[in-house]
Amino acid sequence: FVREQGVRYPAAGVVVTAGAKQALYELFQVLLDPGDEVVIPAPYWVTYPDQVVLAGGVSVVAPVGMDRQFAFTAEDLRKVLTPRTRALVLNSPQNPAGVVIGPDEVARIADLCVERDIAIISDEVYGKLLYDGAVHRSPASVSREAQRQTIVVDAVSKSYA
Repeated sequence: FVREQGVRYPAAGVVVTAGAKQALYELFQVLLDPGDEVVIPAPYWVTYPDQVVLAGGVSVVAPVGMDRQFAFTAEDLRKVLTPRTRALVLNSPQNPAGVVIGPDEVARIADLCVERDIAIISDEVYGKLLYDGAVHRSPASVSREAQRQTIVVDAVSKSYA
């Protein structure tokens, strides 16, 4: 992560699980209180909303249309924020559409999350599968503040299987 994103986490800040799905489940269980909202840009990986509900949270789907090539923006996030918003699930490259959120937009999203004290759950399992010159930027790399707000979920199953 240091080499690829320029971000260093202490060993105590790393948790190894049986996979990203388990990591996300455990993360929602720890992070959410009953009624907390989690913003999930659509289209999304089918497991996210159910995991939020199992943790007592509320899934807030932020639809992004094909007319914009499913590209989620900080403005899309701003439109769905409420006082109960606790987290954003940011998946880039995105499953299932494959959209890579551009580095500048990732920075705008991260800055908004820092400003509003919203945790960024950055699902980066497809972060090494890039084509046509696309660049993956972790929100953790935006600033020290964004790094503190970001929980990176990654796995070896996609990139190294």
